[in-house]
Amino acid sequence: MKKCLFLMLCLFLFFYSSAQKNKKNRLVYQGFSGGMLLHTGYVWSNTFEVSDGDGRIRDYIRSGFPFGIGGKIHFLFGKHLRFGGEGYSTNLHFKDKSYCATGWGGLLIDCIWQKKVVSPYVGFTFGGGSQKTLVLPDNFNDQNNTSDIYFHKFGFLALVPFCGMEIKATQKIKVNIKVDYLLNLSNWQKDFVTGPRLYIGVLFTTLSKKSLSAGL
Repeated sequence: MKKCLFLMLCLFLFFYSSAQKNKKNRLVYQGFSGGMLLHTGYVWSNTFEVSDGDGRIRDYIRSGFPFGIGGKIHFLFGKHLRFGGEGYSTNLHFKDKSYCATGWGGLLIDCIWQKKVVSPYVGFTFGGGSQKTLVLPDNFNDQNNTSDIYFHKFGFLALVPFCGMEIKATQKIKVNIKVDYLLNLSNWQKDFVTGPRLYIGVLFTTLSKKSLSAGL
């Protein structure tokens, strides 16, 4: 938690210093962009216990390669600072039909370094999410038997630091690649599944006339 707060403070200080260097453009609206992104990565949980109908307890760890989709939109102010929102859903499936599904979203703030072709950026999203985990026994074959099924759903406050790059394809289209890490701030559970995720998608950009004249 302390590392997350320190990261947030550093980002805010960077945003502020960037804005101070460009006082004339600090609050000038420059345009917006948005689009859809697909993602995968590698995620895992801690060890958690599941009790069956006979009272036997087994230890489980959920891990693997999730797949999901979502989208984001942000508005550019000045040359660097962007505000917006994003939301995603991701699913981790297993061969026994068990799964872990996560959804989250919130308000984002980031800082982008505008370049001719590849523009890197860094930021974070603050919001909320929910996660549900279903664990079926290995020999599950009776859909009416629920005594051996583990199902857990919970919500949480989310902080998602991220970094990435936007690759210019045309004046209005950019390829977006980013990496993030979903953090649970309020309701940590042993079966909470998280880890680094890699995103790729296309953003459609609309710039103001002032941005076009400035070469952004």
